[in-house]
Amino acid sequence: MLLLILVPVIELAVFWFFSYMFGLVITIILVFSISAVGIFLSKRQGTSCWIEFNRQVDNGETPKFPAMNGMLILFAAALLIVPGLLSDFCGILLLFPFVRTIIIEHLTLQFEKYRKKTKYKNDNNNSDNVIDIS
Repeated sequence: MLLLILVPVIELAVFWFFSYMFGLVITIILVFSISAVGIFLSKRQGTSCWIEFNRQVDNGETPKFPAMNGMLILFAAALLIVPGLLSDFCGILLLFPFVRTIIIEHLTLQFEKYRKKTKYKNDNNNSDNVIDIS
């Protein structure tokens, strides 16, 4: 809930700062040009990610990395469509492959920690529910 309030306020503050520094017209042109370039790049990278996903599926591999990569590219495209300099900056950052790799590694680590934690809890709960009728 706090993010829904803070993000627009921060976007407006950044927009106001840039328009104060460079002028309103240049700031608006900057927002539109960053969005246009970002959408072009996300379409291009999304297509290459889709090709890699299909290649791995055709080879019988589990396409974990291309799937996560594709989700981050889709998120980047959504950020680029939303007007604002901060969201555009975050969207452009997500279009760099090394940034996506860092995020995917971090998310994978967090998922593994969560999985181990919940697996341990589930294992303990299952052992308590066993009834020996012999």
